[in-house]
Amino acid sequence: TARGATASVPAEALPGLVATIQVTADRASAAVHAGVAAVHASGVAPGGHGSTVGWLLEDARLSKEQAIGMLARSAMLQERYRATAAAWLEGRISGAAVSTLTRGIDRALSVVPHDERPLRAAEAEEIIVGIAEEHPVSAVARAVKHLRFVVDPEGEARAAREAHDDQRLRFTPDGHLVRIDGRLSPEAAALLWRRVLAFLARI
Repeated sequence: TARGATASVPAEALPGLVATIQVTADRASAAVHAGVAAVHASGVAPGGHGSTVGWLLEDARLSKEQAIGMLARSAMLQERYRATAAAWLEGRISGAAVSTLTRGIDRALSVVPHDERPLRAAEAEEIIVGIAEEHPVSAVARAVKHLRFVVDPEGEARAAREAHDDQRLRFTPDGHLVRIDGRLSPEAAALLWRRVLAFLARI
């Protein structure tokens, strides 16, 4: 059981152990993605399976959705984000940073002419991988947000206005209580949460 797996670990050592396991699991995931990309690139599905997806379904015991997703991500890293894949495999950046970086660059460059994207992506990747090596994922997210603004300032400004206009907060009577539901920006939500905690501390 999960409890039994850590029962013999001193409480003061548990956080460090869990963090180490997570880092190890993350590097293992990088190795799996690199391996899937290599198998697929060979053009020969192992074990007599008809395709790479079939191999992942049967031998790796993934669901169809997981197998397709893993193959797509593995191929994407191999074909378009090799520096990112190498940094992940070497443990210099995390899988979370990889997802934030690749999705962010793809989104930012979606408005760039297709023939210009590879060069622009390589330039952005080099900078943002460097950020990911030294800073947490939140910094990577800020970097790709800045990239979107640099590439398409009018589009980002329009998206920000639309997101602001889409905010809402609804209070609905629910018996003797009131149900609160809404959509807020992270900043507004954080402010509201602080106010709610302050109010709850007084009652």
